Amino acid sequence: MPTHDIKWRLPADWTIVQSNGWHVGTELAQDGNSLIGKANGGRDKEPDMTGIANGSIDGDHFHMTIYWPDNMICNYLGTVDADGKAEGTIVDASTGTTIANWYGEPALSEWR
Repeated sequence: MPTHDIKWRLPADWTIVQSNGWHVGTELAQDGNSLIGKANGGRDKEPDMTGIANGSIDGDHFHMTIYWPDNMICNYLGTVDADGKAEGTIVDASTGTTIANWYGEPALSEWR
């Protein structure tokens, strides 16, 4: 059950643009606030890895974990602003170190 009034819907074709040059295309199913699916990542929009993704959007809080095949586990933590723009930081799950910043495009749509 969400703790905020606004729910957000992820676009069918949603890309995470990272400050380290990576682009991550997502193939996510959304059930209420829960997200699950695949992520295809690589530099310069050329996917070279496919990972398993799960997470949630709860009000303006966004959290997604991607399990990459090179044993890297990344937590995408962020917020969604009033216009539906999602952005935040990527944290290495094993070390707690921030890897990069990210933003999603296009914006999320409101889902009431």
